[in-house]
Amino acid sequence: MVKNHNEPDNKLHTVALSSGLIEGFLDRGALVFLGIPYGASTADEFRFQPPRPALPWSGVRKANAFGPKCPQPPLPLPPGFRDLILFADLPQSEDCLNLNVWTAAAEVKTPRPVVVWLHGGAFTSGTGAEPDYDGANLATRNDVVVVTLNHRLNVFGFLDLSQSGIDAFSKSANAGMLDIVLALEWIKNNIAQFGGDPANVTVFGQSGGGVKVSTLLSMPAAQRLFQKAVVQSAHLLDISTVAHSAEISKDVLKKLEITAQNVAALQALSVEQLLQATADVQFTPTVDGTVVIAQPMAASLHLDVPVIIGWTADEMTVFLLPDPHFAHIDEAALRARVAEMVGAERADAAIANYREKAPDDSPGYLLASFLTDQVFMRNALTLADRKLKQGGAAVFLYRLDWRSPVLAGALRATHGIDMAMWFDNCERKSSLINSDSEAIALGKYLSGALVAFAHTGKPNSSALPSWPAYTHQDRQTLIFDITPQVISDPMQQSRDFLK
Repeated sequence: MVKNHNEPDNKLHTVALSSGLIEGFLDRGALVFLGIPYGASTADEFRFQPPRPALPWSGVRKANAFGPKCPQPPLPLPPGFRDLILFADLPQSEDCLNLNVWTAAAEVKTPRPVVVWLHGGAFTSGTGAEPDYDGANLATRNDVVVVTLNHRLNVFGFLDLSQSGIDAFSKSANAGMLDIVLALEWIKNNIAQFGGDPANVTVFGQSGGGVKVSTLLSMPAAQRLFQKAVVQSAHLLDISTVAHSAEISKDVLKKLEITAQNVAALQALSVEQLLQATADVQFTPTVDGTVVIAQPMAASLHLDVPVIIGWTADEMTVFLLPDPHFAHIDEAALRARVAEMVGAERADAAIANYREKAPDDSPGYLLASFLTDQVFMRNALTLADRKLKQGGAAVFLYRLDWRSPVLAGALRATHGIDMAMWFDNCERKSSLINSDSEAIALGKYLSGALVAFAHTGKPNSSALPSWPAYTHQDRQTLIFDITPQVISDPMQQSRDFLK
């Protein structure tokens, strides 16, 4: 357990782990341990292989700085968004299997629920060390233990080398997901040392992190490693098939002029060479029938795991606004884009439906609303349907409607607006929101629902109206706004135009 004798903030705190002693620090009432290795380096001869547990160390290892993130390409942000969307500036390394823990310094009377964050960035980029993900407030205000983590991404985590015929690389298409499983195993074995309950773990994640959470629900190796799950703004509904994954690998190997059997040559390439060769590749995990046995949330492996699923009302604005053509989208362009998705014969009716709900919106914003529903709402509803069909634990559905005042309100309730809210970090100015009273209130609503869910399996906090489980009969959905409310089937009109 954490050694703590009410020392002042400048005192250090030591924890004994299965791999050795670590030394953390006190910050705003939370004991913080950063950059803890849960796995060994994945570099050199271990590149593309399943993860190995962290190697033991002697003495006391300092845990006072975030660890490296997985190598990743730079994000091509337009000038107007470079100051708005900020990312942690951390070193990159293939020795990136590390995690961070926040736990309240107060005495542990009963084991605390554990909430484990899986970061976004698709399967290409990101880190668990972004400022919005600071776990001190969640830990100290809500009696939970917070964990964030890094794992392998892009080519390092998801290049399929099973066709090499070498057993050590048979699971390379899902190496990044196996990293997450190893982190959950580490939590099971070590989190009690931080006051956490290894039998009460909630995984939650947004965007790519949401897809990671839903993919875990189709992984046999993840069974009994978590008891609750939250899927936020999942940007993909389905991941790669074996055939698609093999085709991607074939193209990458051809570009590098390396045969499938010559894995040693791949391992000898520099990080830069691999990233450059795969710059345009969108990697995802693969349904290989062994590591991942079905599409996200389509396997009946975790029947007893309740799930929260949701999205924001204007997810697509942050993707469309940087495009200089967005402001000039006219009726013809709107109709052409909508017709691509629902067919020319249904395009006019679909546009009329969205214009009825928002008569003052420009064609650009109507397109953003339509795309939000086609991608994010559709994904949320389909994932909820998959979970319901299994007949197990409850599903709870939400939508965040609150609009950010940033950029004169142009972003509305955009993708990622809720990150600081889930962590109750809205007092600290986040890049997509202002730290005003409305944002702080929303942060209490969302973090309160998360914490209630972690403690009880139901997201009903005292600040919210009663949030019933989602069913096909009434489709009750919690709408997060200044005045939260539960609405029965708020998506009815839009559902008619989903493909």
